[in-house]
Amino acid sequence: MNARMRRVASDWEQLRKDFANHPYIKVTPMGGEPPERYHVTYFVNGIFLLPDGSVQTQARHDVEITLHAEYPRYKPLCKILTPIWPEFPGWPNLHWGYLGRGRIALGYHHQHRRYDPV
Repeated sequence: MNARMRRVASDWEQLRKDFANHPYIKVTPMGGEPPERYHVTYFVNGIFLLPDGSVQTQARHDVEITLHAEYPRYKPLCKILTPIWPEFPGWPNLHWGYLGRGRIALGYHHQHRRYDPV
């Protein structure tokens, strides 16, 4: 197993431990073993903007995270699957380091606890 795949496997083991029984974050692996894609569901309150300009609350947010070929040298790709407001250019931005911290940071953003568009 090469260094990248050892890191991917290590991240997956740590994610399993950290989020196995988490009340607000569900991590679902997608693909092979170790997984290189994850579907993450946050069960937290957040808001999004409707086309008519009104604000709607939402209690569930879905994100897909892909560990591309250059991971861990470069940040994983992250795609928000549910509407969120405000939308920032270049967002979402997973914080560098252990993959689980990025998931928590995304949850904080959904709840408007953190603003970090870069």
